[in-house]
Amino acid sequence: MFKKFRLRVLPPKVDLTLNLRKNTFALGENVEGVLRVESREDFECSEIRCELKCIESVLVVKTTYDEDMEGWVEEEEWETSVVHSAKPRLSGPLHFSKGEIREYPFSIPIPPSAPPSLRRADRVVTWSLKGVVAVKRRPDASSRAVRLQVVRPSQATIKCPRCGALNPVHAKYCMNCGTPLTAP
Repeated sequence: MFKKFRLRVLPPKVDLTLNLRKNTFALGENVEGVLRVESREDFECSEIRCELKCIESVLVVKTTYDEDMEGWVEEEEWETSVVHSAKPRLSGPLHFSKGEIREYPFSIPIPPSAPPSLRRADRVVTWSLKGVVAVKRRPDASSRAVRLQVVRPSQATIKCPRCGALNPVHAKYCMNCGTPLTAP
Protein backbone atom coordinates (compact mmCIF):
# COMPACT_ATOMS: atom_id res chain seq x y z
CA MET A 1 0.00 0.00 0.00
CA PHE A 2 2.77 2.47 0.93
CA LYS A 3 4.66 1.64 -2.29
CA LYS A 4 1.65 2.58 -4.45
CA PHE A 5 1.24 5.85 -2.54
CA ARG A 6 4.96 6.62 -2.84
CA LEU A 7 4.86 5.99 -6.59
CA ARG A 8 2.11 8.59 -7.00
CA VAL A 9 3.69 11.41 -4.97
CA LEU A 10 7.42 11.03 -5.61
CA PRO A 11 9.30 11.47 -8.90
CA PRO A 12 11.26 8.50 -10.20
CA LYS A 13 14.68 7.92 -8.64
CA VAL A 14 16.83 9.17 -11.48
CA ASP A 15 19.87 11.44 -11.78
CA LEU A 16 19.78 13.95 -14.63
CA THR A 17 22.88 15.86 -15.70
CA LEU A 18 23.13 18.52 -18.42
CA ASN A 19 26.47 18.71 -20.20
CA LEU A 20 26.80 21.82 -22.35
CA ARG A 21 29.59 22.52 -24.81
CA LYS A 22 29.66 26.10 -23.46
CA ASN A 23 27.57 28.41 -21.23
CA THR A 24 27.48 31.52 -23.45
CA PHE A 25 25.37 31.60 -26.61
CA ALA A 26 24.52 34.25 -29.21
CA LEU A 27 20.96 35.06 -30.22
CA GLY A 28 20.07 32.88 -33.22
CA GLU A 29 22.55 30.19 -32.14
CA ASN A 30 21.65 26.67 -30.95
CA VAL A 31 22.13 25.53 -27.36
CA GLU A 32 23.87 22.19 -27.82
CA GLY A 33 24.72 19.51 -25.33
CA VAL A 34 23.84 16.13 -23.88
CA LEU A 35 21.29 15.17 -21.22
CA ARG A 36 22.58 12.19 -19.19
CA VAL A 37 19.94 10.07 -17.43
CA GLU A 38 20.97 7.53 -14.78
CA SER A 39 18.16 5.43 -13.31
CA ARG A 40 18.17 4.28 -9.68
CA GLU A 41 14.89 2.31 -10.04
CA ASP A 42 12.82 0.50 -12.67
CA PHE A 43 10.12 2.73 -14.20
CA GLU A 44 8.25 3.60 -17.38
CA CYS A 45 8.70 7.16 -18.61
CA SER A 46 6.37 8.98 -20.99
CA GLU A 47 9.07 11.28 -22.41
CA ILE A 48 12.52 12.80 -21.98
CA ARG A 49 12.76 16.52 -22.78
CA CYS A 50 14.70 19.72 -22.22
CA GLU A 51 13.09 22.98 -21.13
CA LEU A 52 14.65 26.26 -22.28
CA LYS A 53 13.16 29.43 -20.74
CA CYS A 54 13.75 33.15 -21.01
CA ILE A 55 12.19 35.13 -18.17
CA GLU A 56 12.03 38.92 -18.02
CA SER A 57 11.38 40.81 -14.79
CA VAL A 58 10.69 44.56 -14.90
CA LEU A 59 10.45 46.90 -11.92
CA VAL A 60 7.31 49.03 -12.31
CA VAL A 61 5.91 51.85 -10.23
CA LYS A 62 2.21 51.57 -9.39
CA THR A 63 0.15 54.32 -7.88
CA THR A 64 -2.57 53.33 -5.40
CA TYR A 65 -4.79 55.24 -3.02
CA ASP A 66 -3.97 54.60 0.66
CA GLU A 67 -6.99 55.29 2.88
CA ASP A 68 -4.89 55.38 6.06
CA MET A 69 -2.64 58.10 4.63
CA GLU A 70 -5.56 59.69 2.76
CA GLY A 71 -3.51 60.08 -0.38
CA TRP A 72 -1.93 58.46 -3.39
CA VAL A 73 1.14 56.28 -2.79
CA GLU A 74 3.69 55.00 -5.29
CA GLU A 75 4.85 51.43 -4.80
CA GLU A 76 7.47 49.50 -6.73
CA GLU A 77 6.85 45.90 -7.68
CA TRP A 78 8.39 43.38 -10.05
CA GLU A 79 6.34 42.10 -12.99
CA THR A 80 7.62 38.84 -14.45
CA SER A 81 6.79 37.21 -17.76
CA VAL A 82 8.04 34.27 -19.80
CA VAL A 83 9.44 35.77 -23.01
CA HIS A 84 10.40 32.47 -24.62
CA SER A 85 9.84 28.81 -23.77
CA ALA A 86 10.81 25.68 -25.69
CA LYS A 87 10.33 22.07 -24.59
CA PRO A 88 11.87 19.87 -27.27
CA ARG A 89 11.22 16.15 -26.86
CA LEU A 90 14.38 14.05 -26.86
CA SER A 91 12.66 10.66 -26.53
CA GLY A 92 9.17 9.19 -26.38
CA PRO A 93 7.87 6.49 -24.02
CA LEU A 94 10.42 3.94 -22.83
CA HIS A 95 11.38 1.65 -19.96
CA PHE A 96 14.31 2.37 -17.64
CA SER A 97 15.94 -0.40 -15.62
CA LYS A 98 17.72 0.24 -12.34
CA GLY A 99 21.36 1.21 -12.99
CA GLU A 100 20.75 2.03 -16.67
CA ILE A 101 22.49 5.10 -18.12
CA ARG A 102 21.39 6.80 -21.34
CA GLU A 103 22.54 9.98 -23.04
CA TYR A 104 20.41 12.22 -25.24
CA PRO A 105 22.06 14.86 -27.46
CA PHE A 106 20.08 18.04 -28.07
CA SER A 107 20.23 21.21 -30.13
CA ILE A 108 17.72 23.95 -29.21
CA PRO A 109 17.57 27.19 -31.22
CA ILE A 110 17.55 30.57 -29.47
CA PRO A 111 15.33 32.96 -31.45
CA PRO A 112 17.32 35.86 -32.96
CA SER A 113 14.56 38.29 -31.91
CA ALA A 114 14.62 37.27 -28.22
CA PRO A 115 16.22 39.55 -25.62
CA PRO A 116 19.79 38.83 -24.46
CA SER A 117 20.69 38.18 -20.82
CA LEU A 118 20.59 41.37 -18.80
CA ARG A 119 20.86 42.51 -15.18
CA ARG A 120 20.03 46.11 -14.33
CA ALA A 121 18.42 47.75 -11.30
CA ASP A 122 15.05 47.95 -13.11
CA ARG A 123 15.14 45.01 -15.55
CA VAL A 124 16.44 41.43 -15.43
CA VAL A 125 16.42 38.92 -18.31
CA THR A 126 17.51 35.36 -17.47
CA TRP A 127 17.85 32.25 -19.64
CA SER A 128 17.78 28.78 -18.10
CA LEU A 129 17.82 25.17 -19.25
CA LYS A 130 16.85 21.96 -17.47
CA GLY A 131 16.35 18.30 -18.35
CA VAL A 132 13.11 16.48 -17.51
CA VAL A 133 12.00 12.85 -17.26
CA ALA A 134 8.19 12.77 -17.41
CA VAL A 135 6.26 9.86 -15.88
CA LYS A 136 2.49 9.40 -16.06
CA ARG A 137 0.64 9.72 -12.74
CA ARG A 138 3.85 10.77 -10.94
CA PRO A 139 5.71 14.06 -10.57
CA ASP A 140 8.41 14.71 -13.19
CA ALA A 141 12.09 14.30 -12.33
CA SER A 142 14.18 17.36 -13.28
CA SER A 143 17.83 18.26 -13.43
CA ARG A 144 19.11 21.36 -11.71
CA ALA A 145 18.39 24.38 -13.92
CA VAL A 146 21.51 25.76 -15.62
CA ARG A 147 21.67 29.51 -16.16
CA LEU A 148 22.80 30.48 -19.66
CA GLN A 149 24.44 33.70 -20.79
CA VAL A 150 22.82 34.88 -24.04
CA VAL A 151 24.41 37.79 -25.94
CA ARG A 152 23.80 39.65 -29.19
CA PRO A 153 25.77 38.01 -32.03
CA SER A 154 27.73 41.12 -32.98
CA GLN A 155 28.32 42.14 -29.40
CA ALA A 156 31.99 42.30 -28.44
CA THR A 157 32.30 40.91 -24.92
CA ILE A 158 34.56 40.99 -21.90
CA LYS A 159 34.66 38.14 -19.37
CA CYS A 160 34.03 38.96 -15.72
CA PRO A 161 37.08 38.03 -13.62
CA ARG A 162 34.85 37.02 -10.68
CA CYS A 163 31.93 34.99 -12.12
CA GLY A 164 33.01 34.38 -15.74
CA ALA A 165 29.89 35.94 -17.30
CA LEU A 166 30.33 37.69 -20.64
CA ASN A 167 29.44 41.39 -20.68
CA PRO A 168 29.34 44.04 -23.42
CA VAL A 169 32.79 45.53 -23.90
CA HIS A 170 31.50 49.00 -22.89
CA ALA A 171 30.06 47.74 -19.55
CA LYS A 172 31.68 49.21 -16.45
CA TYR A 173 30.23 46.55 -14.13
CA CYS A 174 29.38 42.86 -14.60
CA MET A 175 25.68 42.49 -15.47
CA ASN A 176 25.61 39.21 -13.52
CA CYS A 177 27.46 39.93 -10.25
CA GLY A 178 28.26 43.69 -10.28
CA THR A 179 32.06 43.32 -10.20
CA PRO A 180 33.88 46.34 -11.75
CA LEU A 181 35.21 45.50 -15.23
CA THR A 182 38.28 46.79 -16.98
CA ALA A 183 38.79 46.69 -20.74
CA PRO A 184 41.46 44.21 -21.97
